[in-house]
Amino acid sequence: MNNSLFDASAADLTIERIRALAAQPDQMESLTPEFKREYSPSLVTTIAAMANTYGGMILVVVNDKDEPGTERVIGVNAQQTIDQIVSGCSTALDPPWEPAFLNVPFDDGSGRSVVIIRVDANVAPRPVLVKLKAPIRLSGRNATADRARLLQLAREEPSAGVLPMGQNVMSPNLARDNEI
Repeated sequence: MNNSLFDASAADLTIERIRALAAQPDQMESLTPEFKREYSPSLVTTIAAMANTYGGMILVVVNDKDEPGTERVIGVNAQQTIDQIVSGCSTALDPPWEPAFLNVPFDDGSGRSVVIIRVDANVAPRPVLVKLKAPIRLSGRNATADRARLLQLAREEPSAGVLPMGQNVMSPNLARDNEI
């Protein structure tokens, strides 16, 4: 089993491993991992920002704040959430582009899942624009590329200067089978 969440196979992604990841006190949003409670237009902007930077992963629905007494991994209707994201990417991104999705179902029969969005900067049609701006990812937040960065993105050959998936900065790690 692969220990990195970025390049783990679908079979290695279990709800227990995602809960263990979310429970790590040092696991927070940074350059490449992001947690979202639900779909919102800002999620599409984060997809574009990750595509324009190093790529990354977004876990929906994981509370982005670890608050005492609240469950961090909540779960959603996966198909409905994926449909919203695909629709948002189709209408808000220029050029229209969508990342890869993985559905990790809860094991309690509730029908809830965590949707994992893998943004591979190596395959994104860079620059990816939102409202004629190129979002980029900074540590734990999105910003807008300045003119020099936008020109750099436009001149890049596919995968030039981009780390391959699984080698992203701050990649979160899954617990191994014997660590759960």
